[in-house]
Amino acid sequence: GKAKSLLMGHALTPMFLELPFPPSAKQYWRYYKGRVLKSRVAKSYIKAVGLSWMTMKKEGFPKDSRLDMEIQVFPKDRRARDLDNLLKITLDSLEAAKVFENDKQVDAIRIVRREQHPEGKMLVLIKPIEKEK
Repeated sequence: GKAKSLLMGHALTPMFLELPFPPSAKQYWRYYKGRVLKSRVAKSYIKAVGLSWMTMKKEGFPKDSRLDMEIQVFPKDRRARDLDNLLKITLDSLEAAKVFENDKQVDAIRIVRREQHPEGKMLVLIKPIEKEK
């Protein structure tokens, strides 16, 4: 609607993303000759995150912005999953997709497990934190 169109494209307005459910940490990272690398699965997931971001806006949050993030996780099945591992992968993929410059910009994070969803998904709300005057 009208309110949503006013928010589009402005770097300091909240941004809402619907993302596919992330791969597991074991699928995301590869260990090769003592180095930690992103797998093909990770690169594919980062591309999907980037496409979701591109549908919203072209530029990421400026590197001097401080961010508050809420993530709602809708798993596709009943398997036990550590929310902290999902969080690491989500932050890494959002940074790699240039949503923000560095995940160190995130000052507050809330992650909530919700009901199951057939394909699994995540809803992510990123809000800039107003600088105190």
